[in-house]
Amino acid sequence: MDSLRILASAAVVVLGLVMPRDAHAARAFGSLTIVPGSTNVTVGIATNLTATITLSTTSGGSQMTGFTLLTASVSPSEPSITATIAPAANNFPVKPWSTNATLTVTTTAGTPANSYTIQVVGSTNPPNSALVTPITNTFTLVVSSGPVFNPLLTWSGAGADQNWSSSANWSPAGPPVSSNDVVFANAGITNGAR
Repeated sequence: MDSLRILASAAVVVLGLVMPRDAHAARAFGSLTIVPGSTNVTVGIATNLTATITLSTTSGGSQMTGFTLLTASVSPSEPSITATIAPAANNFPVKPWSTNATLTVTTTAGTPANSYTIQVVGSTNPPNSALVTPITNTFTLVVSSGPVFNPLLTWSGAGADQNWSSSANWSPAGPPVSSNDVVFANAGITNGAR
């Protein structure tokens, strides 16, 4: 019986050396976010848009550490649209870790009206899906032939002043333009304009 226990213990030690517990499991990222996630532009007007990408890991055991690469692609393919990321290459030296990059999407006056998806992929540098499971997210660009959609703006009065032109006084942030509808919901401000 003792020799059977010794043999079983030896087999566990040998298997542990030959097949590490997580050898087959690819590492993973925690999250990839893009803010804002979409925008609308008018056909016939060249634009240069930016969005903030945040790529992060958590402190979990299977989280990614090492060199990372962010890439972007446009679908459907349109030669008048370019999508670039800066910086595209980063290093995640420890867990948890987070990095920001800028997605820049450029259109020309010749970009046709359509809805385009810019797919952003986070992976290892160079990409190796056997080591790290890539993570993706998308940015939506709508090029429309009608007027650009301008969202409803709500007065928040959260800025340092009560000026109409102060971005922080509006939600979403930014002063209204002539095509915006605005709402003053129980603002409680009397004679606050300056």
